[in-house]
Amino acid sequence: MGSQIWPVSFFVNGQQLSGSSSFPVTASDPDAAAYIDLLQKYDEAELESGVQDAINTFVVTLKNNNLWANVVHMQLLVGARTLEGIAVPLKGATPTLYGFSMSDYNRREGLLGNGVDSYINSNVSMSSIFNAEGRYYIARLKRGSILNSVYIGASGIATNTGSVLLGIGGTQTTIRQRVVMPETTSNDNSLRHDLDGVYGAAKPNGANHISLYPNINGSGVFTVATNPSNRNIYVFANNRNGAATNHSNGRIGLYSFGDYSSTTATDFLNFRTAIDTLFSSLASATLTS
Repeated sequence: MGSQIWPVSFFVNGQQLSGSSSFPVTASDPDAAAYIDLLQKYDEAELESGVQDAINTFVVTLKNNNLWANVVHMQLLVGARTLEGIAVPLKGATPTLYGFSMSDYNRREGLLGNGVDSYINSNVSMSSIFNAEGRYYIARLKRGSILNSVYIGASGIATNTGSVLLGIGGTQTTIRQRVVMPETTSNDNSLRHDLDGVYGAAKPNGANHISLYPNINGSGVFTVATNPSNRNIYVFANNRNGAATNHSNGRIGLYSFGDYSSTTATDFLNFRTAIDTLFSSLASATLTS
């Protein structure tokens, strides 16, 4: 079933999980079906048909738009019934969650940071993804209120060894994209936004980067970092040399990293549309708990 390695062992809040429960899977796509099957094992419950359909349609849409193969890591922080379930990756590395409780979780909207000590270690290093041109990140979020907080990031001590990818900066609570190819000197300050939704950036080969916001896309000039941070990328915080800092109290429903070879914004806009459709489907799905 699909391309995932099976079985999987992973940690949530430092505890290793295991499970063998089996529940019906209605998804037609093999990768979506493998993900749902594994998720249900760790949820120890069956996902509702509307949730399964939304996930299946999302994966199929990414494949139909030739985007699925470029995904290195994809984490859905929605749909599942439990924290154990949302720690199952749709594709790629299994993350580690710290400091979250079920009261932080909304099945339709995602996981809420507490702005103090909760964060996710993606277990994906900045250098393994953002070490060349042709890369992207994308996330679906709701803004928090803490200034200088980070949604996604991994930094080193020296200049240009990595940087915050997505966060709130300065004295405004608007979202700022800082980098896609880790360069600490470039910011999208002119494209700050106070909207909730899908944000992302891509650096196509030999082209200016593409910034994605809930309602527009933009462009600018970024160069490839010669020495990106080898730290793991953190979510809801910045990984500054192994320490979680600048915690966010925003809500994140999805994050992903991967390859981006297109020189236009079309593929990225299709990515955003697929994510928006996933969340609108979850908003209307019948949930039993």
